[in-house]
Amino acid sequence: MQYFHFPIAGADDFTPDTCRAFKALLDKAEQPVLLHCGTSNRVGAMLAAVAYHCEGAELEAALSLGRDSGLTRLEGPLRQCLCGE
Repeated sequence: MQYFHFPIAGADDFTPDTCRAFKALLDKAEQPVLLHCGTSNRVGAMLAAVAYHCEGAELEAALSLGRDSGLTRLEGPLRQCLCGE
């Protein structure tokens, strides 16, 4: 098992550049991959942001994926971050 530390403090970290770096890390990681944070809120937010920024998902589809992956209280700030581009 490999361990990669990829710190995410909050909504300001869900930039296109951060998402591309995170996706590149996932793409090169041995599968399966375990993602974690304290509540899974940041995990869900990052997966939503990657879907939106890197995979071309529509906003609502990306947020739905995020909610399915643990996105909760970061949804509002994440929505503003993604819509504000």
